[in-house]
Amino acid sequence: MELGPDGRIAAVAARRAVLTRAGSASQGRQVLAANIDTVLIVVPLAGGLNAAMVERLSVMAWDSGAQPVLVPSKSDTTDDGGAQDAAELLSPGIPVLPVSVRTGEGLDTLRAHLGPGTTAVMLGPSGAGKTSLLNALEGTDEAVATIGRSGGRHTTTTRRLHLLASGGVLLDIPGIRSLEVAAGRSAVDDVFTDIAALAPYRRYTDCGHDGDLGCAVEEAARAGTLPATRLAAWHKLQGEIAYRRRREDPAEMADTRRQWKAVSKQARRNRR
Repeated sequence: MELGPDGRIAAVAARRAVLTRAGSASQGRQVLAANIDTVLIVVPLAGGLNAAMVERLSVMAWDSGAQPVLVPSKSDTTDDGGAQDAAELLSPGIPVLPVSVRTGEGLDTLRAHLGPGTTAVMLGPSGAGKTSLLNALEGTDEAVATIGRSGGRHTTTTRRLHLLASGGVLLDIPGIRSLEVAAGRSAVDDVFTDIAALAPYRRYTDCGHDGDLGCAVEEAARAGTLPATRLAAWHKLQGEIAYRRRREDPAEMADTRRQWKAVSKQARRNRR
């Protein structure tokens, strides 16, 4: 934002690195944060790592244009030594920093990502311990959530920007209640790099990895070198993204309805 000589707003700069979530069909995407450098994806380890949550929040983070950092919180609530490996497999290429506000694990490493000039935002579900993590990073007890072995109490209801002792700023936003994703297909490829790496070896350029002849992705899933759960999650995300695109584009939705009617009409003819 640029102010003129009279103190009034003279110009507004274009946003960069915009973090959004799925909104209603009439409103489109809802902006959660803008002009950010880092998205801290805070997911709780209590009760086990939620694979769908990690994948979907990672897609949102990559789609923003900022650098994602995966922060599994409440690491003291699990003895699963493979949690970090599992997290890295779910979102390749994203730094994984397990943290605990009880033991202090990972806090110094996380502070290194929040240095001078860095603007970060915490993205995660309600009860993930985001506010407690902020307080632990700063050594304060302002608005600390009540944390148990299995969960926490939701405390953040508004957006707050905090100036950190490390020199950066951190935006605390309310927890994500819905995991519906509104993102571009390239963001999905950034998270599902294992599938994207196999895609060039398909027989057809428009292969949907769903029964297509000569599909290297499906062959890898059958051979066990690609987890079937990963392919299923990829299909679900791609379907949701395509549906939202149709829903938000009246012309595309009208064309889809015409196709559905044509298919239904042909099916009725075949039954005669």
